[in-house]
Amino acid sequence: MTGRCAWVLAAILATGAAAWAQSSSKEYVDLVRRLAAEGKAEEALALACRAIEQDPAEAECWLVRAAVYCSLGRLDQGFQDLQRAEALDGASTLDVHRRLGEALLGGKESAARAPAARVEPVVRILHLRNVQAAAIAGVVTSMAKAWNDRNLRVNVSWDSMNNLLISGDPSAVKTIEEEVGKLDLPPVEFTLKLYLLRAADRGEADAEIKDLAPVIEYLKGVVRYQSFSVMHTGILRMQERGEGRLTLGAPQAAFHVLLVPSSADRESRTVRFGEVDLRQTWTTRSGQNESSQERTILHTSVQLKDGEVAVLGASRIDGEDEALVLVVRCDFVK
Repeated sequence: MTGRCAWVLAAILATGAAAWAQSSSKEYVDLVRRLAAEGKAEEALALACRAIEQDPAEAECWLVRAAVYCSLGRLDQGFQDLQRAEALDGASTLDVHRRLGEALLGGKESAARAPAARVEPVVRILHLRNVQAAAIAGVVTSMAKAWNDRNLRVNVSWDSMNNLLISGDPSAVKTIEEEVGKLDLPPVEFTLKLYLLRAADRGEADAEIKDLAPVIEYLKGVVRYQSFSVMHTGILRMQERGEGRLTLGAPQAAFHVLLVPSSADRESRTVRFGEVDLRQTWTTRSGQNESSQERTILHTSVQLKDGEVAVLGASRIDGEDEALVLVVRCDFVK
């Protein structure tokens, strides 16, 4: 023990209250800390107890004794002193010391008794490249509400530059940011090759139809027609968010195809078309007058897989001798 520490300790133990009254609490608190740092825990404890007797309203006295108790392994007593110090001085200045004390105490019931640490909110500005912020705002707002229901405040807004602004609890913001990343993906792209076939009772097979051999065999088994030829073909490159339009044939006698996808699944590589239309338009003349005619040949919906060839539908023409058949092949863009 240094001469100064020994002299002060001896004086306090010998003179009791009189010596304490003549010195500031800060001086004796500092001495307790110095004794503890020198490994003289028992002497530091005696002095800390004496300090509390003389000034029980001073939080620092309780705090240093708590530290000494902890160093001696008397953890329950140390925790009690930490609580007393907190009650005297408030959590604002002592919460760091208390958390340190709880770590020394091994965490026994500390999680239940410790004050919640303040979590600073964070702000994220996400620029969306593939989807409109307003289009997914409902989904993101629902996610934010789920966090708010758990008392973790999250705010969501967006601007005209297609930025999504998220602020609030860090864990909630991080989770929402990850989910937004799953939504902001490039749209699924695919190509459609369309075949408009003429079906008849008899005739020679069309050389171009070899690519559709399995489909033709299927058709021969379900319809009365045994001869198929290609009238028109066309290719569309589409995305899941959009529609495809294709005109086949001459303007005077044309076929118009409309395909509107309703959903696409990247993992299963499937696309569903909620609307598939095939219309025919033609022009008729009567003297000097021309008139346009139109009829709907096909109106349906279909789901296609990557690489699948499917018959979209058939319609009789010229009575029952012939029919039109629309076939499509779907290929996802890699």
